[in-house]
Amino acid sequence: MTARATLQTAVACVERMKTVGYLPASIGVFGTGARWNELRVWESSYPEAKILGVDLRRKDRQRGNVRSVRTLAGDGSVDSVSFCWHCRSVVCTRGHWQYRAVEPVTTVDVLMTRMPKPYFLWIDVEGYEVAVLEGAKGALQDTEYLNVEVQDYTPGYAGRIHDWLTAHGYMVDLDHQVSVDKLYRKVK
Repeated sequence: MTARATLQTAVACVERMKTVGYLPASIGVFGTGARWNELRVWESSYPEAKILGVDLRRKDRQRGNVRSVRTLAGDGSVDSVSFCWHCRSVVCTRGHWQYRAVEPVTTVDVLMTRMPKPYFLWIDVEGYEVAVLEGAKGALQDTEYLNVEVQDYTPGYAGRIHDWLTAHGYMVDLDHQVSVDKLYRKVK
């Protein structure tokens, strides 16, 4: 996805959530090489919210309400994975073994545990979405809206993401026209 599409998607999420009056106290941005321009959108739209950015290309640091952590999010079954730096994904179908490295993994639940509720989650992890969602079951109890990249990295993968979310009480609230992302809302 281009930087422009990422920004347009972030703005659309903000506009939709503000329209319905949803004000997250914390925003978790989970990416693998994600463009961080959307952080500016979250900072300016929700200046009181705590923002957690999780990405391997970032150093652990705190700047104002934004904290970045250098790790990957997963399902909690392992504490590290083989990550392809060429594809920027755990899922590499091109055999880039020379670009792979073992990288740390934790769960969304662990990362969000000290963040104020309610949450908004932005998940763009290049083919690792289901694992990230599995490790977010606790955080999802306090998440009315989340934006997930829904793309077929392997045949049928987009359907698996959608099926997982609907099975856990979410429905598509906004299908972005500029990206493969979808904004999901918890069905009450």
